[in-house]
Amino acid sequence: RKGGLRDDSDLAYSLEFRADKRITLKIVGTTKTLSLDSDSVLSAGIWYHVAGTWGPAGMAIYVDGMLDSSAAQTLAVKNTTGTVQIGAQLDEVFNPAQKNRGFHGIMDEVFIFNTQKNLCEIRDIYSNPCNVGCDAYVYYPFSGNYEDGSGEDKAGKDIHNGTPYGTSISTDRFDCSQCSSQYGFIDYVIIPQEADFDLTESFTIAFWVKISALSSILGSDSFVTKGSNSYRVT
Repeated sequence: RKGGLRDDSDLAYSLEFRADKRITLKIVGTTKTLSLDSDSVLSAGIWYHVAGTWGPAGMAIYVDGMLDSSAAQTLAVKNTTGTVQIGAQLDEVFNPAQKNRGFHGIMDEVFIFNTQKNLCEIRDIYSNPCNVGCDAYVYYPFSGNYEDGSGEDKAGKDIHNGTPYGTSISTDRFDCSQCSSQYGFIDYVIIPQEADFDLTESFTIAFWVKISALSSILGSDSFVTKGSNSYRVT
């Protein structure tokens, strides 16, 4: 929630869990307020991934990577000096019984973007939170290119973009176009040598993979390889 005062005078936007067990996305303008409720009713004891988006395309709520509800209505959000709260409605006590009107539960992987994400982008965040920052040296979402999406450059480290040789950007496991990398017998993506890849003590390599034809496997096909004799996953 952006806005922490009891009278809502500094409220700009919020993503809330309501008493009817639904998610509500609220956008406040200078003359009116827009609200959108989720169709889904949440249950206790279950993890959910929740996202709310707003922009020229209107308002939308996503639950577990799926579009849950949407509305075409939109407006210009009021610019306020309100604080941002995570896990509570207010930054001041509402009353002794309700205190800050806080959420009772667990939250993780909280992101705020300055762009309106579409369905495919929400699904990517849902399944691959590293695409917007983690401790990975590199992360390649193949979102229309071969660039490193780990954000390491923001921490003063090198960014490691890849150069494709014969590959093509393809459809991913969610049928989202321009979101994966397709390979043939002699296709590959190369990343120049950097000290970041000299992992002599420990490492983790992770990826999604779909084999096109088992009959085409040559015997030791590589997924990820560092040099000739360093480390590889085949």
